[in-house]
Amino acid sequence: MLARGVPVKDERGEVVSWAGINLDISRLKRAEEAARESEARFRAAVGAVSSLIWTNNADGMMIGEQPGWANFTGQKFEEYQGYGWSQAVHPEDAQPSIDAWQKAVADARTFVFEHRVRRHDGAWRLCAIKAVPVFGEHGKIREWVGVHTDITERREMEQTLESRAAALARADRSKDEFLAMLAHELRNPLAPLRNAAELLKLESATEEERAQAQQIIRRQIGNMGRMLDDLLDVSRITEGKIELRKEPVALEAILTAAFSLARSGCAARAQELTLALPAEPIFLDADATR
Repeated sequence: MLARGVPVKDERGEVVSWAGINLDISRLKRAEEAARESEARFRAAVGAVSSLIWTNNADGMMIGEQPGWANFTGQKFEEYQGYGWSQAVHPEDAQPSIDAWQKAVADARTFVFEHRVRRHDGAWRLCAIKAVPVFGEHGKIREWVGVHTDITERREMEQTLESRAAALARADRSKDEFLAMLAHELRNPLAPLRNAAELLKLESATEEERAQAQQIIRRQIGNMGRMLDDLLDVSRITEGKIELRKEPVALEAILTAAFSLARSGCAARAQELTLALPAEPIFLDADATR
């Protein structure tokens, strides 16, 4: 109960009686308590959801305690009041942010923006902002509730994915160019092969000319073989058709075969090649050719 009493005085100014009233304010107190609980729940939700939830007054000014903003930026209470928060925004983004914010407030519409914010440790972080007006009685804006979301890592990941996609596209173009070039190169040996074959058919050809023709044929066949190998490898890689045919094979056999292939090349370069084999046989489950 709310009790109020006033004295009743006579003409001499002396109190002759009291007039009082007791008013039942139970509903008012319950409403005040509900409002305090609602405010406490809101503050708890702000702390649980994000450290960057903030509120502005109806005019879009940051007024009062903003713990989320203070914790993230390191600004003090007096520094972020009004439009002081813009001092923590990147110099290139500050004025565009204020202009866009003022227009959203004037239009009473949801505000969506991105800008860079200086974190308390001095690092610039890219943040996505969204703020919505809260309407009170008679449809007037009572306040604004907004949130800053740090999207720095997400944007970096998006840029990385875009770079990888571009690299894959370049690789695909390079593969197409390589195949086109290889197809052209495969036609190049045909003319000398044809000429050498025609020369070998001539009865008037000398032994030296025949030897040169045979040498041309061997060289061009070798070139075509290498190009065909390249072509086959590229098409297999593109279509995912490379398969390993594994079976038990001795390590000594693989090393000996590789040694035989490399020995002639090393000898031509005056290089010495040695092979050291294990004392005990070792078997592998492998594709001996590859």
